[in-house]
Amino acid sequence: MSLLDRMAKSLREQLEKGFSPETSNSGKAGATPSAGHCAAASHIVREILGGEFASATVRGESHWFNRIGEGEERWDMDLTGDQFGLAPARVAPAGELYPGTRERAPEEMTEETRERARRLAERAGIRLERAAGPEPEPVRRGASPG
Repeated sequence: MSLLDRMAKSLREQLEKGFSPETSNSGKAGATPSAGHCAAASHIVREILGGEFASATVRGESHWFNRIGEGEERWDMDLTGDQFGLAPARVAPAGELYPGTRERAPEEMTEETRERARRLAERAGIRLERAAGPEPEPVRRGASPG
């Protein structure tokens, strides 16, 4: 298991402590605790690891996750895939998790989602200190899966 896979698994385990209807996108709660948490989880991941937001349509629903790294060394990380019957934490080369993936600008993340992410992080015991600080260094060579 690569460093990035271990990071994804660890972050997912932490997030599980915080998933709740209060932190879920309204109307998106489902059969799994992570349902409705994709954008909030991706905000937390970006605060911790940097990178970009990414999204794709999965089973007719908009689904947000993260793209980490730079240049040829870019990886997609999804920590809420289990809401679609997939593994809870998944990492794959950029563009291979979901067809039609596109990068999303930070401005596309709503303030309501950022607030849900702050509540989710707090409930999960995750400190988000980067909000007012500089962008973190991107994940570099040696941190990629495989």
